[in-house]
Amino acid sequence: YKVLFLALFIHAVSYVATFAQGSGNAIDFAGTSSFEHVNLGVNLSDSLDTADFTIEMWVKVESANSDPALVGNKDWNSGSNTGFLLCRRNANMLRFNFKPSGGTREDYDISVSNGIAAWNHFAMVVDRSGNLTAYLNGEQVGTPIDISADAGKALHGTLPVRIGSDGTGTYGSYFDGKMDEVRIWKSKRTAAEIRQFMCRKLTGNETDLYAYYNMEGTSSTTLANNATATGTTFDGTLQNSPVRVKSGAAIGDTSVYVYANTWTNQSLQLSTANRGTITIDSFSGSGAYMQLYRIVDTPDLKSGLTPTNNNDVYYGIVASGSLVSYPKYDYSNYDTAKAYKEAISFFGRKFDDENSWSIKSVIYNDTANHVFRTDSIIGTRQLFLANFVGTCNAPSVQSATNITYNSAILNWNTGGSASWNIEYGPANFTQGNGIIVKNIISRPYALNNLQANTTYQFYVQDSCTGLGTSTWVGPYSFTTDPLPTYHQIGAGAALNITGNNGWVDATGNGGAKDTFTAVNLPVKDITVEVWVNPREFEQWRAMVGFMQDNGNFERGWDLETGNNNKFRFALSSEKTLRLFYMESTSSFDENQWYHVAGVYDGDTTKLYVNGILEAMSTSDSGNIAYDNSWLALGMYKDDNENIPLKGSIDEVRIWNVERSQEEIRETMCRRLNGNETGLVKYFRLDNYEGDTAYEMVTGAHGKLNN
Repeated sequence: YKVLFLALFIHAVSYVATFAQGSGNAIDFAGTSSFEHVNLGVNLSDSLDTADFTIEMWVKVESANSDPALVGNKDWNSGSNTGFLLCRRNANMLRFNFKPSGGTREDYDISVSNGIAAWNHFAMVVDRSGNLTAYLNGEQVGTPIDISADAGKALHGTLPVRIGSDGTGTYGSYFDGKMDEVRIWKSKRTAAEIRQFMCRKLTGNETDLYAYYNMEGTSSTTLANNATATGTTFDGTLQNSPVRVKSGAAIGDTSVYVYANTWTNQSLQLSTANRGTITIDSFSGSGAYMQLYRIVDTPDLKSGLTPTNNNDVYYGIVASGSLVSYPKYDYSNYDTAKAYKEAISFFGRKFDDENSWSIKSVIYNDTANHVFRTDSIIGTRQLFLANFVGTCNAPSVQSATNITYNSAILNWNTGGSASWNIEYGPANFTQGNGIIVKNIISRPYALNNLQANTTYQFYVQDSCTGLGTSTWVGPYSFTTDPLPTYHQIGAGAALNITGNNGWVDATGNGGAKDTFTAVNLPVKDITVEVWVNPREFEQWRAMVGFMQDNGNFERGWDLETGNNNKFRFALSSEKTLRLFYMESTSSFDENQWYHVAGVYDGDTTKLYVNGILEAMSTSDSGNIAYDNSWLALGMYKDDNENIPLKGSIDEVRIWNVERSQEEIRETMCRRLNGNETGLVKYFRLDNYEGDTAYEMVTGAHGKLNN
């Protein structure tokens, strides 16, 4: 599931990369041993003791742990303790646990088809003389559970209701994720009531609203209860520093919806006094629901948008399945849009808190009747109507970055449009004879299939709907890197890292980062081995690694060179959640081959060079602490750093066991078969040409990049 917005703009803006949709704040729980959570108090728990109630929220679960608590009032060390609790079950499931004192334990599993890592709306209706009934994004899910036999039995023990933890506030499986619009009603909400308000903010005085946390405010200690009926009685206390961040939840100021089995002749519409009317119709495909909501505000994230003027209305669409629809915008009451009717365009983006906007294709713009229709959208998106320009101005400031042997990222400043043409070719080509790419709708632009070690030039121009094109600007020159090369050693070969961005992507996810489980990396016990010939010793230049080191957020591991001719083994464990860089005692010569191995068994970390123990530490313990990243050979790579090794590597091996010194010595100077016990990754690096680095255990081959 993804989402789309719509708005209408003018005048230049500075592009600010904040992450929000205009729906206000959410609370971000980091999921560390600090136990970040919000304490809503014992009084709230006590007031729900034998009552009917409904609890609902927007939530985005980023935890990879098994069962962290999202909200609850019980000790989650046992599901048979008194109270209620919502937790993560797995990557596609939530669980609601219900156990009154002296009553029956019930576990209600809620399948989440689009995955719990996306923003979803969850609601649980607790009818003490009837059923537990769960709703996901307004749809009833799972089979209601009869709890009438336990009517009148106490659901409150001695613990408070907490958000982001269980009732104790110290449950060992930490919740990592974001929440918004947490609401508790002293009533059994119907499906229609849940749907009516799930995508809109509340006023606080709604009937039966008992506690309401919209996550707004600036206090570092207090989370205000915005329910008029109870006021400050149920204010929450922020414990151990959860933080407010811009929310990605689908929350607007008003909304309309359709939940249907058939979409023939269905439509949704929202109007404004002077910003036009949006209509969503012409449905096809499959899906159970669509919510259309309006935000009266300017978007926080403007990256990719063209001149915006003072427009302060945009829209979001939340839909299930593969539902296809066609947005239509009537701007007849929007004077600014009519003034720039020849150039206006729709912008859209997926709903994941961070994506930039890009222009949507247009079916028609009826400038006589001031009606604009965009091409189809599938599922959920965010829409914006923009691109208010009077003339087609030329772009400026071209650049080429992330240059490899066969690709480069091109960028420029728009002259005002949201569509561009480029022309490129070898150095000194005659314009008109190059390769032209038309109607580019996002920047930067990835240019692929280039020749290695070749100088290119490119030109760019704005393309303005209804206004033609600007003059060409350029040329700008750049030179691609040489290919990585193999050096033959005996009967085999090694990989020589060349250029500024040389590495092997062994992640197996098409260039994108992935989870450590998807890459098949060890959970706790690990041995990493590599032969390396450093041309230079510098810290951060990794031979092999899977890591994130971004400020205070440190996860994963790597083997790398260090300053002063040292080798280093870095690893982050669940105990420290920090990368501990263990360094060799000895210093080593440049332009010599060495066998380097890092070993961790859940308690002790060791570094071997040529089979000799160089360093040992007990600073880390427990499982390896991971976050999504790349399995990189020949580069220190995370979200914001790309630091290639200066040298050559060979025989990269990763084991899910602690290898002893004797085992390392026994096989360090011989090839493996690939079926050895505990071996999970094995790159011989023996191929002489092409861009494939063959992996001998699972066949999850790597790709050479430069």
